[in-house]
Amino acid sequence: MSEKLWTKLGTDGDTYVLLDKNGNLFAGGGLNATPNDLARFAMMMLNDGKNAQGEQLVSSSIIEKLSKGGNVDAFSNGPESKYAFGNKDWSYRAQWWVRHTPGKEAFSAIGVNGQWIYINVKKNIAIIRQSSQPVSSYNFYDEYNLNAFDTIIGHLTK
Repeated sequence: MSEKLWTKLGTDGDTYVLLDKNGNLFAGGGLNATPNDLARFAMMMLNDGKNAQGEQLVSSSIIEKLSKGGNVDAFSNGPESKYAFGNKDWSYRAQWWVRHTPGKEAFSAIGVNGQWIYINVKKNIAIIRQSSQPVSSYNFYDEYNLNAFDTIIGHLTK
């Protein structure tokens, strides 16, 4: 990850990842990085997988698949479809939460205690949110965050 992606993004902060008991990267979570470096990653996602120098780091077809998300009906019938994610406008694909709300389409990496990478491709905006919410996940915070993202994007795209 470091050689093929992270350093090619121009990252300059300390980054840590969780490893399993065999020393392998735990891909389901545990990425700790600076907001600036997460923003570099989000910008690469917005730029169809290219870094600031135009080098293709992630295939644009992968970015397209991620941003389209998964099956909305399947997600709507699953255990995560409640509160902020319960309006039948969400899906999940390959560790990404995908919002299908008309005019607010986005895909997000969501971490524990309020960490978000929120990417709205159509409006060319990415938002990085780092926090230390008192609980790992709570519907009030998810709704609050989504309202904040919508407000910020609305203001920036007036």
